[in-house]
Amino acid sequence: MTSESTRLVSVWGSPGFGKTSAAITVGHHLQARGPPVFFISLRGLKSKSDLTSKFLSLFRQAGTLQTVKLQDLSADDELCSIFDRLSDRCVIILDNADDLLECGVQNVKEEVFNLLGEILNRSDKVNFLLTTRESLSYLNLHFQGHKSVRIRELDKLSCQTLAQELLPGASTSDLTKVSQICGQVPLAIKLLCSSISEDFTSSSQYLESMERTENIVEMLDNPDYPSNSRLKSLFESSFQRLSKQDQEALVSLCILPANFDLKISAAVLGIARTTEAEKVLRRLQRKSLIDCSSEFGKFCMHKLIQSLAREKVEADMKNTVLLSKSRFHAFYIAQFEELNEDFLSGRSMPAFLKFSDDENNIVQSLVDGCLDSKTADRVFDVLAKAELFLDTVFWSEGSKFYKILDSAITAAKQTGKKFFYRRLLNSKAFG
Repeated sequence: MTSESTRLVSVWGSPGFGKTSAAITVGHHLQARGPPVFFISLRGLKSKSDLTSKFLSLFRQAGTLQTVKLQDLSADDELCSIFDRLSDRCVIILDNADDLLECGVQNVKEEVFNLLGEILNRSDKVNFLLTTRESLSYLNLHFQGHKSVRIRELDKLSCQTLAQELLPGASTSDLTKVSQICGQVPLAIKLLCSSISEDFTSSSQYLESMERTENIVEMLDNPDYPSNSRLKSLFESSFQRLSKQDQEALVSLCILPANFDLKISAAVLGIARTTEAEKVLRRLQRKSLIDCSSEFGKFCMHKLIQSLAREKVEADMKNTVLLSKSRFHAFYIAQFEELNEDFLSGRSMPAFLKFSDDENNIVQSLVDGCLDSKTADRVFDVLAKAELFLDTVFWSEGSKFYKILDSAITAAKQTGKKFFYRRLLNSKAFG
């Protein structure tokens, strides 16, 4: 923001990750250096004229129009005249720009950026800082001097510092637990520390109970708080701005492990071409709902966003996630079939290595897949001829061999699949 070549900075990231806090801190630093800083929240704005009115109100209050009478001009002309006359540099922070840009009113995004462009063209004394949940990297095409900054979760040291400010008497181990439970997300840390402060139990006892809780977001949510202090409300507003296809995609992806690649994503989404699946993932990434993983070529979804997406499943998208789980199972059952064929054909070492990489997903799919009518017969069939491969990969963990076979035997018996039942008994006997 202090570089003369930078005119516009967009700070973007997931809801609750600290974009507004970062912008306010930057504003204080800039103000200490000299230039006046104006902060405008765009929450609730619905049109370009709403933004124009905000600008006019701000500069009138700042005394910019002390000697100029502009009562007869239109709002747009009056605003342009203000920026024409600026003699000192200033910074304008536009917070929660999504509320205006994604409000659903036709052409509002184009009109707002045209207005910002006109202001920047009229005066080289103005710099803008925008906070959004969506990447505005496409502004590079329209604005010279635009910089895009992604806000992610805090690093571990910053988490400890923040938690210690909020819980001065907490031990180092408790501060570490706060960071882990909250996924290093600042709003979640603030909510958790607030809950601990209000509770009568010790921080250690409270955190132990939180560690056993599957739905952290539900535990942190307080309906008495304003919407901008509730992770559920912040996520809901982001979710509702997605298209129907992207809503279903996000909910489908929440069943995947922490890191997932394009191939399994396409399978779970039911998209045949990986290029089309990648377009969906990139859209969700631009909305800061998923991110690139530290593992090359993989994506990830933060555990709090994953938890919030799973709540949508319980609410009204159960069929979507059931279908996604069937696709997930089918993908890894097919992979296990291929690995068994490789093993039986003498390509045992590559089969072992690939199985080891995806062991948890394959085992989960074999166990859960036999309870799904869409995949059960396929599980029964492959397990009936994969006893040698299974027994070899689990040579030191016999319990896993029996867990997989027993689940299939029970399911085959309950569904009356006698042919598969007898074959699976033989496979178990081999073990």
